[in-house]
Amino acid sequence: MCVRATKARGNGGNHAKAVYIDRLGVNVKYSKKGIGSLMLDKAKEIAKTLDAEFLRLFVVDINIPAIQLYTKKEFVKVNGVYNEVFDDGFVLQEYGYEIRLY
Repeated sequence: MCVRATKARGNGGNHAKAVYIDRLGVNVKYSKKGIGSLMLDKAKEIAKTLDAEFLRLFVVDINIPAIQLYTKKEFVKVNGVYNEVFDDGFVLQEYGYEIRLY
């Protein structure tokens, strides 16, 4: 899991301090064992020690298991879509999710 802390414009338009999860993944052989949930809990812990107001991430729109996990962990989908365009024209749509820590 990769995380970074930054001040960025949030869903409310304010410049709240946030920690972003850059990458989060669990080997498919170990899915549905609570590992992703534990990693999110640890990320929340880290974000709080950095005095972040939000923990944020992006998820590809077709990654339904991840979206279900984030929703279960009380992350909220924020407005907007990020399109990542690759050289061959392939586009991945990513949604932003966040959870308020304080």
